[in-house]
Amino acid sequence: MVFEDKLVFWAKLKFGKLKDFAEEMSITQPVLSRYLSGKQKPGFDFFQKLQKLDCNLNWLLDDKQLVSDYKIAEPTNDYKKNLIQEKLNREVVEIKDKLENILNVINDYKPL
Repeated sequence: MVFEDKLVFWAKLKFGKLKDFAEEMSITQPVLSRYLSGKQKPGFDFFQKLQKLDCNLNWLLDDKQLVSDYKIAEPTNDYKKNLIQEKLNREVVEIKDKLENILNVINDYKPL
């Protein structure tokens, strides 16, 4: 199995969606698409981030190893906690923005 196929497998296994994987890797979806199509090769920083996310780079880069050879590493508690905290922070910001919009509408309301 080739690198690109394994990367898709791993990313979906770890993040569920390629969009979420791209976000976690701090790359755009078009850049990820070029990596996955083989049109562009990722650089050192990309592989460094993969390793920090517990991706087995030996498995990923060895064309002789199959998907079934991949050993799933359980994410660390700190990693899980950071992901949850980041998601909560984004949701708090979204709720705050919505509340501000509601308050603006209320403040701008003029009865007939």
